[in-house]
Amino acid sequence: MYMIGIAPGISAPLFQLDHGIKAFLCSALNLPQEELSQWWETFSEYAWHQEAADDTNLASRKRLHLEESSNEPSVLRDGRYLNVFFVHGLPHEVGFYDIEPPTRVCLDPQCRQQNGEPLELTEWRQHPATLFTCTLGLLPVWSHSLYCRKCQTRYHPNYYIHDNATQRTYYLNVLHLVQASKHFYLEAALCERFRSMMVCACVLMDCDNVWDAFFLYGLLKDHAERGSHLVLEHRATSQALQLLPALEERNAAMVGPGQPQWNHACQSCCEVRVLKDGQAWGLQAVVIDGITIGHPCCRVHNCKLPLPSQNATYCDIHSALKSKCAVESCTSSVGAGFQTCALADHRILEEHHLESNRAMFQLKHCLEHLKISQPDDSLRTEGGGSGLATDELTTHGTDNLCHGKPDAGNRRFRAHFGRRWTHNEELCVATCGVILGCATFFGSEAPNGVQSLPGVAFHDNNCNVQKVIKSENDSHFKCCALPVDVFHMKAKHKESDMFCGMNCNPANWPALTTAEGKWRFNSSASEITNAWFGGFQVDRYNFFLDEMIKLRNELIIVELRQRKLCPYNIPREELLSAK
Repeated sequence: MYMIGIAPGISAPLFQLDHGIKAFLCSALNLPQEELSQWWETFSEYAWHQEAADDTNLASRKRLHLEESSNEPSVLRDGRYLNVFFVHGLPHEVGFYDIEPPTRVCLDPQCRQQNGEPLELTEWRQHPATLFTCTLGLLPVWSHSLYCRKCQTRYHPNYYIHDNATQRTYYLNVLHLVQASKHFYLEAALCERFRSMMVCACVLMDCDNVWDAFFLYGLLKDHAERGSHLVLEHRATSQALQLLPALEERNAAMVGPGQPQWNHACQSCCEVRVLKDGQAWGLQAVVIDGITIGHPCCRVHNCKLPLPSQNATYCDIHSALKSKCAVESCTSSVGAGFQTCALADHRILEEHHLESNRAMFQLKHCLEHLKISQPDDSLRTEGGGSGLATDELTTHGTDNLCHGKPDAGNRRFRAHFGRRWTHNEELCVATCGVILGCATFFGSEAPNGVQSLPGVAFHDNNCNVQKVIKSENDSHFKCCALPVDVFHMKAKHKESDMFCGMNCNPANWPALTTAEGKWRFNSSASEITNAWFGGFQVDRYNFFLDEMIKLRNELIIVELRQRKLCPYNIPREELLSAK
């Protein structure tokens, strides 16, 4: 019997089968109802406990192979009778699998029977749904819910909600099935496969239900790791709005030391010695580099406030500027349907901008038809490749126009059109390849954007960074070596650059070489990471990138253990107190 579902098993078989189940079994076994009743009376005890034994054996096999979803039912791995359910089950509203709440009693401690036992749930409801699995594909299933009449709470397979509540509360550690929408469920193993494909191959996904499952599954795992309940708005107008507060909360938690491997160290990226006086000496090296991918932001330079909507160009604080002419020096209001005021010279710039966009759109359209994956280039094609060039912030000036020189002389001015995008994502990569952190730089890739410092910070442009530091007498980096990485020092920086040679040559620091004369740290560790990181172009941007960094770090940690490089985590309080 495959009708037990995911709910806790009932110790004794049902005395009498449901009418739909009877009709299904009679059709599948080609038996009359009277004979089926006799068979059930004789073999029900054996059939009921045989299913429980199969699930017990499966659980022991999962423990042996260290599989994650230990509570996953065996039915999702066994397709022997799938065709039977397709042919004989669907006409009688019998699905291949029943998805039920993980409890048959109310979880509220106040809901008790007179004998002190938890109150049993009643008012069974069901509706048809589709379950997406790794091995069996799409399955016809039934989704069930139960109700507590005392506290007026309905229990669904993934969450429960009070009748008068506006928020749904998800269960802890129920991860083997994820409800992407009312009629769609995805197996956790399939969600894991999507995540692995994204982190290892940078594949693109264009199905809304898949994206919803990806984000919801990530949030559920995050809350399960922290031992907390995920709470979402129940009556949100869209799945995106429903997930938004939880995604923002998770994004804020991942800033700074929020990444699990923020305090990572191993023998490949951290040198630890015991000096003659018995004191411990340690040196950790990282590579800091920026990747030119981003998301829309406020058009005001370096403004970090979020946009109120996907189509907005200014944050709420600067929203009044959208009615100002796009020309820098002009304070006049825009005309209806334009981004410039009524002045002819200003309107010409906007016409030039629109003409440029039409040409750019044609080129992008041709490129997208080639279906080329570009992990190195990261060309932005928002909305699955349908984005228009008008989405980009472009600058047009009178120098670009060929109208001849006016009698009154040249009048130079510039105008900004479209949306501003963040400047880059700055990665801090340990020389072993583990990503310690990621930050969004809004206006520019500036040294004052780096706050937490290791012993050595490689950067391909450290010579200019040091010039800025010295010109401002900034002591923030006084305990941090700032060399240029070895590759860029040899290939990109001139030998005649005396400042760079004296201040940024990694050979200037003896601690960066071993006794054998080899480089102690791999200063090119970020190059592979950059190529991988540049392949992601998605919405709900920050959560996705944080999730990809977390998953990639987990893979690298496994590799470091296999290479016996002893990865470990420095106590966070020590790193935070040392700032």
